[in-house]
Amino acid sequence: MKRMKQWMNGKRMKKKSLRTIFLLGFFGVLAMSGCSSADQSFALPAGHGPYRTVEAEITDFPQSLSLVGYVESAKSETVKWKVNGVIESCGAASGDAVERGDILARLENDSLSPTVFEAEATKITADTAIDRMLISAAAKVKAYQEMIDKEKALADAKKFLEGLNYPVASASDLKSAEKAMIAARDAYEIAQADFEGVKLRAETDPERYQKKDALQKAMNAFFQANNVYVYYRDGVGEAAKAQARAAVLTAQAAYDAAVRAYEDFGDLSYNSNELTAKLKEADKATTVADRRSPTAAISGTISEMNCEAGTYVQANDILAKIDDLNTLYFRINASEFDLDKLKVGMETDIVLDANPGVSLTGSIAAIDATAKAAADSVPTYSVLIRIAKPAGGESVGNVYPSMTGAALIHLNNREGVLSIPIEALRTDEKGTYVEKLVNDEPRRIDVETGEFMAGRVELLGTSIQSGDRLVVPDVLPAGLSEP
Repeated sequence: MKRMKQWMNGKRMKKKSLRTIFLLGFFGVLAMSGCSSADQSFALPAGHGPYRTVEAEITDFPQSLSLVGYVESAKSETVKWKVNGVIESCGAASGDAVERGDILARLENDSLSPTVFEAEATKITADTAIDRMLISAAAKVKAYQEMIDKEKALADAKKFLEGLNYPVASASDLKSAEKAMIAARDAYEIAQADFEGVKLRAETDPERYQKKDALQKAMNAFFQANNVYVYYRDGVGEAAKAQARAAVLTAQAAYDAAVRAYEDFGDLSYNSNELTAKLKEADKATTVADRRSPTAAISGTISEMNCEAGTYVQANDILAKIDDLNTLYFRINASEFDLDKLKVGMETDIVLDANPGVSLTGSIAAIDATAKAAADSVPTYSVLIRIAKPAGGESVGNVYPSMTGAALIHLNNREGVLSIPIEALRTDEKGTYVEKLVNDEPRRIDVETGEFMAGRVELLGTSIQSGDRLVVPDVLPAGLSEP
């Protein structure tokens, strides 16, 4: 009997050894074959715990879309050399702010063709002639306008004097004015009598205040009506007529002086064809002369400057690139599958490769309606995101055109979504599934997935419920517990 027990114990020891060898071999094959990936995972046989699990949850599902792109400015201009020559001096450097028309560089005189020098001389001569003609023309026009104004003033003065020789008002007008004056006087006397009864009251008394205000208004109306009546009755006196005659003499003298001033410009007139010819000559000369000194075509910041004194350059070589950094955009390309998710005004977060620790904000400003063909035959649409300036700032700061990065576009936020961590999802030839832990044993549950977002995946049409524990593909070694 004792021998039988020893034999049975030995047999159990062999079975344990074989089981240990089998498990070690199994885990070795699992590690070498990379079975931790979702596509290569499979359900483990019962009894091989413990398992690392995750939980199915009802969560909010923020939806966003991440696309790569690059920074560009609202306005950009490339300045090129217009003629061959040797650089004499550089008027600006990379990073400098420039205004439109600022000279960026100059070429040495000795390296230029005679045509440029001749153009500069022609430009000066033409500009001088144009200025002289325009100044003379402006002065003559001003003198003419002055003469017209003085002539009108003289006519008005004469008309006023002539009107003084006639009666101011007809008999009916005088009668109406008298009636209006009498009515206003009566109203004034009534208001005065009303106020006498309350004038000894305190200033704050409402009735006293009201009757005093009525008295003041009646008095003003009476004085005005009386003035009209007296004016209509007495007519214009000799003193007023004398003043009018003096005004006519003054206006006549001013008009005569204006006529003489205008006539003095008679010999300074110019031919309009001559002015047109000089303007064309100046424009042509300016075009040629400017070849020596390229200027900034827009106001902005120099993002690229290729200028070194003593260097020989040729026409069409790039001198500088100027960008308007006041308004910056981030351009991305969205596929036709993502286009219907995007709307103008959607908020975005932008992270640039050059400064990954800083997140910029912005919003979609425009979406191109025309697709661009791609090498993989998937059409894409250009989307322009306007980068927001910081509060109180005039520019974004340390952000320049051509910088690359990624934009995270916030689409919407879905609530009450059943989701699981992506690591719990498995696939095989039969489809997509998860392993639900039932009585500490994994059980395969086929699932249909929805959208993926932030390391989680939405589950659709499944028996999985919130709180269910799901086995992840990798198995913990014996003796370790779940994290």
